[in-house]
Formats: sequence, C-alpha cells, structure tokens
Amino acid sequence: MSIRGKISLLMIIYIILAFALGIILGIFLGRTWGNGKMGKEEGSPAGTPLITRQAENKAVHLEAILDAFHNLPIDVVATGLTNADLRKLLRVSEATVTRYLDEMEKEGKVTQHGATGQGVYYTLR
Repeated sequence: MSIRGKISLLMIIYIILAFALGIILGIFLGRTWGNGKMGKEEGSPAGTPLITRQAENKAVHLEAILDAFHNLPIDVVATGLTNADLRKLLRVSEATVTRYLDEMEKEGKVTQHGATGQGVYYTLR
C-alpha cells in the first residue's frame, strides 16, 4: 500500500472516530439536559416548565413595578417613572418593561404621559 493510500485510510478512520465520538457526546448531553439537570435557574425545582418559571418571574416583576411606584418620594410622584428607571430596577430589556407597562396601562393601573421617546413617563392611576 502506498503512503497516499495509508494517509487516506487513516483519515477515514479519524473521521469515523470523530463521528462516533460526536454521537456519544450528543446522547450524553441530550440525556443530561433533557432530564432537567442542567440549564435551570438557581433555586428552581428540577422539571419546572419554562413557561411556569416565566410566569412566576413576570408576577414578581409586576409586583416590583407597583412597589416602585408606591415607594416614590413625594417630590418625584408627579414625574413618575420612566422605562429606563424600571429597566434598571428589574434588570430586564427595554422591550420587557414596555410590555409590562402596556399591560398595566390596559388594566388601568398606570397612566402613560407622552407619546413616544425619552420624555415618556408613567404614574399610578
């Protein structure tokens, strides 16, 4: 067998071994992640569905927003809270705070002052 033939044979063996190792690793990781052993938030019971954890987080965030409004100093009550204020408080994205505030506005809990932009702020109803 020539050198070129031996190299080709070794490459085929390496490819087969890499493929087999990938399959084994995929099975292991799939079983580990699939059983709820990894990728869970700290303090979250194993097996709790993601949608349940998200709903719990949302409830906590909405309560925190109401608490923030209730705990405003008297001189700040008139100026309310902005999206940026709540983003910093909750450590969530701008879109998330906007969704929360839109929902609270529809429920009649807060009032939006201003249409768009940095001048928009929210107060309790």
